[in-house]
Amino acid sequence: MMGIGVGDMEDESIKLFFSYSHKDEILRNELANHLRILTREGVISSWHDGEILPGDGWDNQIQDHLKTADIVLLLISVDFIASDYCNDIEVQTALQRHEAGALCVIPIILRPVDWTRAPFSKLQVLPTNSKPVTSWPDRDEAFLDVELGIRKVAETLRAQRKQKWEEKQNALDQYKQKVEEILSSSRGHISVIARDTLRELCEALGLTPKEAQDIETHAFKPYHEYEDNLKRYEQTFRKVSPQYPFSEEIKRDLEYRQRDLGIKPEDVEQIEQLILAEAEAQRQQEVERARQHERQMQRDKEEAEHARQQELQAQRDQESLQAAQVKTERQQEAERARQRTLQQQHDKEEYKNKLHTSTQPSRSSRFSSITKTRLFIGGGIIVALLLAFSWLLRVEVKTEKFTLINVLLDGTKIWLPSTFIVQQGDDVALTLINELDEPHGFKIEAFGVEEVVQPKAQTTVKFTASKPGAHSYICHIHPPHIGGSILVMSK
Repeated sequence: MMGIGVGDMEDESIKLFFSYSHKDEILRNELANHLRILTREGVISSWHDGEILPGDGWDNQIQDHLKTADIVLLLISVDFIASDYCNDIEVQTALQRHEAGALCVIPIILRPVDWTRAPFSKLQVLPTNSKPVTSWPDRDEAFLDVELGIRKVAETLRAQRKQKWEEKQNALDQYKQKVEEILSSSRGHISVIARDTLRELCEALGLTPKEAQDIETHAFKPYHEYEDNLKRYEQTFRKVSPQYPFSEEIKRDLEYRQRDLGIKPEDVEQIEQLILAEAEAQRQQEVERARQHERQMQRDKEEAEHARQQELQAQRDQESLQAAQVKTERQQEAERARQRTLQQQHDKEEYKNKLHTSTQPSRSSRFSSITKTRLFIGGGIIVALLLAFSWLLRVEVKTEKFTLINVLLDGTKIWLPSTFIVQQGDDVALTLINELDEPHGFKIEAFGVEEVVQPKAQTTVKFTASKPGAHSYICHIHPPHIGGSILVMSK
């Protein structure tokens, strides 16, 4: 006997499908009338292709009802055997499902025909003794015999269905009880270990994954609702937490909120402690940010003061340089005046010597004349050499080389040395070494020098010190860092 889908209700009627030749429609109607009592009792419900509505696809309708039928009645006659559609489609589909245990096929011999070699010949047929309905003296007696046979099969199927339904319900109840037991002991959560237990139970009870999932979804529902209520209370408490400590009115309103949401006192306490701890941590963070801001403002103030002091120092250095230049110029002017005085005295002495020489005896006049000539020529050569050497000294250009190192001193990044001195017109080559872990800038705006030295690297910049005076150099990518000065002495 075939089985019934356990998902169906235990009291659902058995579905009959009539497979017949339209030439046997009268006999089919007589059989349907005899089965009407089973229909009224709710034992069966029947379908045949005569119920297909105009415009519906008849083949699809037939296939759909074949797939859902519990019993297929094959109304056997010579016209049924001769029908290709009945044998190739309906009979084949019905027998396949019969062998799979999905339905029961009952051949009913309406008229005499050789059916002993048909595909359904191995099945038990009706009426009794395989006697065709039309061969009975009384056709009603034949159909009664058929009806009683169908009733017996239908009631057996219903009994099987009810038994399987009860077994399924028992299995579902066992699984549901286990799920609720796990959820109750773990506050609405299924652990990895508990999941293994449920999977093994599901397999032992023969439940499908969907059936197990439906049970778990239903069992989880109150816990999910409780979780939602906890979230609602948490949202409410966060709104009023800035007013902590609470007034009596707020405390009373919160108690009403807890009662309306059905939240346990221990869960309320946990939520409130968590939110208040977060609020305290946030307050501490704000205090720390305020302190950091204050410290940053103090550092900015100190850096600004340091920059101001550096600027003042640069101004003082420039003033000192200018004073030194003025002093040097005055000394040079005094030296030139002294040289002029000495030259005048020398000229007077020489004039006196010439007068004295002109009064000497003439015997040495030729010798004196030759000596003077030689001295004059030699002196001219010496003067020319001195002038040439002086000119070479004047046009010679020196290349001054310096090395500056970027270091961290008392938390401040600076270039060392902070001051160096060159002569106007000198070519200057600066080797810049960055000892720190981030890029550092070097810029002398007066000479168009601008360079970035990468971490732990060095580079060289060159320029001509064409402008006298004190010129600052800075880190152009970190203005607060301390720079220095280059002092260019005028020629």
